Amino acid sequence: MRVAPPTFAALLLATVFSSHVLSLGPIRVDQKTYNRIDDQRFKGLAYVYVGDIESDSRSPGFKPFALHVLVGSYRAPLLGSKGFLQGKEDLERALQNRRDVWRKQFLISRPSGETQTFTPPGMPPFKLRVQKVVPVKGGTDHVLIEVF
Repeated sequence: MRVAPPTFAALLLATVFSSHVLSLGPIRVDQKTYNRIDDQRFKGLAYVYVGDIESDSRSPGFKPFALHVLVGSYRAPLLGSKGFLQGKEDLERALQNRRDVWRKQFLISRPSGETQTFTPPGMPPFKLRVQKVVPVKGGTDHVLIEVF
């Protein structure tokens, strides 16, 4: 049996779709702030929260901190698309009695490049990459992340 070689158009489409990774970012998350991850894969149920990013005079310019990934199973874990929480205690208070929220921490200790994979129940796995931690003297420290 002889099989016909694939056409150029078929090869081009296969290359484009196999190399395409859906990526969202950069997303800026200020310290003491949560942001919804606005991506149709997460149906408005996925959020990230960054507490205080403490400055440090030594390299890399900040102390290690946790980025929190929060995913609700049937409703959003937090109100609105973005909000302010003073610290981890406020986050804990906002999520108390919320057994439907899947939570993971991502410890950030380098200024860029750290990546972690998350697999919340009922959702597709996704990766979160730190593009850059930006400690700002006299301003708002923040982190730029990418979700793919």
